[in-house]
Amino acid sequence: MYHKHTGYIGNMRSFSFEKLQQRAPGRVVELA
Repeated sequence: MYHKHTGYIGNMRSFSFEKLQQRAPGRVVELA
């Protein structure tokens, strides 16, 4: 699971590997 904080209190977004791979394949490499 990958996590991203949106900047607002209590807003943490989580993405699975498959979902992140579909949306932005290059982002998986950046976060590795």
